[in-house]
Amino acid sequence: MLKSKSSHFLTLAALALLLQNHQRIDDVGFLLSFFATYGLVCLAGTTIDKPGNYGHRGIIERVLLFLWQILFTTWCAFVCTLPIIHYFFFKVPLIGQITNFAAIPLVSFWIIPWASAAGIISFFSPCLAQYFLFAALKGVEILIWFCQKVVAIPYSFIYLPPPPIWELLLYYLLLGLLVNLKEQLKLTGGKITWLLLLVWLLGRLLFWVEISFFQPNDGKMNIHFLAVGHGDAVFIEFPDGKNMLIDGGGDYRGRLDTGKRHILPFLLTRQVTKIDFMMLSHPHPDHLLGLLTPASIFPVQWFIHSDQTVEWNKYDHLINLLKKQGTSFLRFNKSFNQFSIGRVNLKVLHPLRPPNQPGYYPQLSLNDNSLVIQIQYGQFKLLLTGDIEEEGQKIVAPLIKEPVTVLKVPHHGSETSLNRDFLYAAKPQFAVIQCGRHHNFNFPRPRVVETYNFLGSKILRTDQLGLISISTDGVSLSLRLRQGAETWYRLNPD
Repeated sequence: MLKSKSSHFLTLAALALLLQNHQRIDDVGFLLSFFATYGLVCLAGTTIDKPGNYGHRGIIERVLLFLWQILFTTWCAFVCTLPIIHYFFFKVPLIGQITNFAAIPLVSFWIIPWASAAGIISFFSPCLAQYFLFAALKGVEILIWFCQKVVAIPYSFIYLPPPPIWELLLYYLLLGLLVNLKEQLKLTGGKITWLLLLVWLLGRLLFWVEISFFQPNDGKMNIHFLAVGHGDAVFIEFPDGKNMLIDGGGDYRGRLDTGKRHILPFLLTRQVTKIDFMMLSHPHPDHLLGLLTPASIFPVQWFIHSDQTVEWNKYDHLINLLKKQGTSFLRFNKSFNQFSIGRVNLKVLHPLRPPNQPGYYPQLSLNDNSLVIQIQYGQFKLLLTGDIEEEGQKIVAPLIKEPVTVLKVPHHGSETSLNRDFLYAAKPQFAVIQCGRHHNFNFPRPRVVETYNFLGSKILRTDQLGLISISTDGVSLSLRLRQGAETWYRLNPD
């Protein structure tokens, strides 16, 4: 009777903890712990053989049974935590159970015994206890090394867009029903896990069908300025369903994978399964490094660049990743500088050279050779400027024929990007500055902020506001910040 009600006791315990602290409801550690325990107790615990049944078995049979029990118990825990891992971490482990063949024996028969002995001996001889603790730590080091090797195996996990919250609720409602009705339905723990896995796979299939054939088209273009610290990263969703990723930010010190930490989770939450256009404004770390992870995970159809190369292994790695997957490379020149994506017109303003010459100006710096692209949808005009400085702005200024709605402020708000002719030609309604907090460059500079305020521009900074999202139908736009209500604006007349 007690065993049959174990699921009830676990559920009551979880409810008691939630009543004590309701914030645990979205605590991934609490959720993983609860559902892993639920799987071990309610599925694996009612299926595996009891220790008393081992006596009549031979040594080989006992070893095989022990290995099977390791696999089955971890399988039950995996199936019960799969949607949570998928939802919070945007990925699904495929061979994670392999680590348990090393982890469970190592923890059970080495780490815990040595650590327990160290704790007991420390009361009598702290010096001697250090040797026991050292042995336990060596076991931990071996375990970490093994897990890292497993994770490094190709396709040890796959990234997937997270499921909607209603799908998680449905999954766990089904889990609870099956556990409580398993005697009436004559279901074993193993059968329940396979039924749940089938439900999860069906959900992924329906998701694929939805995004492939039933994508909603509300006629709006969405522009997202991502908060990636000191760096640029812009993601655009066009009205016809295509998308474009412009730059990916990047930590020039190499301490943070911006693509994995910021870009990838954002793209997955937007249900992205492919990148139609990827654009690199110029090959500097704070623009390029964050593109490496998306380029290694998503198929990229077109790569837009200025043909400007640098001797840098990270740049070579990006190009090789794109070539390996068959991405088409797109370079603009004076004879070919614009194209359309549905009803949206995209026009490259800089750098533009004759077709038979390199696609950049050799006498200019990497910053001043940044790709500058103007995107127009109805009355809405967006100008993306990379890191152009004084010389680049002198070239671009005469090409801006009318004020723009949104300007991505050049070079993160540096004073080197305050060319008077450029500013008065662009005269943006909104000026977006992508910069990081507590950075050595101290961008944006006060003089830059003062200048855009003088022009009457509404300044939006990612270091203060986080993610900045703009949606437009070509007549009006809505501004949504990471936290806060949506605000609507009429577009300024030309």
